[in-house]
Amino acid sequence: PNYNFANDLALGRAQGVKEFLEARGIVLFHWDDHYARLVSSCSVRSGIVLKRLPPKEEIANQTFRLLRKFGSSGSLMRILVTPGDSRDTKTALGYPTLSLDIKPMPVVPQKPFKLKTVLAKREFPQCKFTAGYGYADIYEAEARNLGFDKFIYWDERKGILEGAYENIFFITKEGLLITPRDGVLMGITRKIVLELARTSKFFDGRVT
Repeated sequence: PNYNFANDLALGRAQGVKEFLEARGIVLFHWDDHYARLVSSCSVRSGIVLKRLPPKEEIANQTFRLLRKFGSSGSLMRILVTPGDSRDTKTALGYPTLSLDIKPMPVVPQKPFKLKTVLAKREFPQCKFTAGYGYADIYEAEARNLGFDKFIYWDERKGILEGAYENIFFITKEGLLITPRDGVLMGITRKIVLELARTSKFFDGRVT
């Protein structure tokens, strides 16, 4: 609560890793999968010293305390890890920070919305870096200026890839589920959808 982010590389250089997960009461949605991706993303950031981060159990316990105090029937938990303080605004001192934040689940809009394709892709789709989402805000602002609500990443060779914060699926009349194989964020919910689709009576087992 008392940490000063003024010299943190999250502010000065947009260096950080984020993880979002849903909670129902104090039950975390696939916590193990989200934590594994958090650690994987942190390991790519040279300024984040993994051994100085709180252990998995401590993060979970702190999350449960927040959910008991501020949570609702549906909550959104954000975990932010940054390289920490820096004297020269470039090099981390080696003491990363980890913060937790909890919010009510956002209300899902009911009306249809217009999408614009953007010839771009996420630079490091395997990681949830803070800077990557910053670029998405720029694309989304440009789309709104043209009268659209949202944008989706598009590639000349692969076609539609994903949304700014969402994986995308298409279902054909024949029951074929289509989603990009690579080059997109491998979302936890995406993984679960694919696992269920392969055994669901609504699909013929084919996923491409």
